[in-house]
Amino acid sequence: MPPAIPSLWPSDIMVDVRPPLEILKAQAEKLGEITRGILTAEVTTVTGHEDYVVHRLDLIAPKLDDRAHRILTATHRTDLYPVVVEAELYRPTKVPAHAVKNLALQSTVAASGVNSRTDYPLRAWPPADDSRPVASNQSDFLSRVSEVLRSPAVRAAIDSFIALSNEKNPLTDSETAA
Repeated sequence: MPPAIPSLWPSDIMVDVRPPLEILKAQAEKLGEITRGILTAEVTTVTGHEDYVVHRLDLIAPKLDDRAHRILTATHRTDLYPVVVEAELYRPTKVPAHAVKNLALQSTVAASGVNSRTDYPLRAWPPADDSRPVASNQSDFLSRVSEVLRSPAVRAAIDSFIALSNEKNPLTDSETAA
């Protein structure tokens, strides 16, 4: 009898994979629970050309006339993964030379009248030439979102919004004890 052929598929394939939108909405809901409604988060979705989908996760302070702070943006195509994550945490302190070169190329192509969507593809998906991390699967996406939500910049925004909200409408003693 010939030897069995082993599975060559990845051993970590998951059957409970969720779309990025569902993951972000769950995190938005959890923030309201954690802060007892002092803060909320909102996910908005925009669809663009060439089947791109952009989700924006914003921190909202209802007591401050719904003042908002962008936490992250997740961009993917309609087939969901990979997802490009943009957040303050991932912004470079200086623009790399290759990014400047790409911007110059895009400007030249736009000025020449070439239809960049069909005649001259400027970028492959996902983009590999910038500082934005790419989550190739749900596990990567969860890690990136967690990293952003626990970052010093997001924590500072949360603490500032809570302090300003409490200053506008101070908590009672029974609320602080809870």
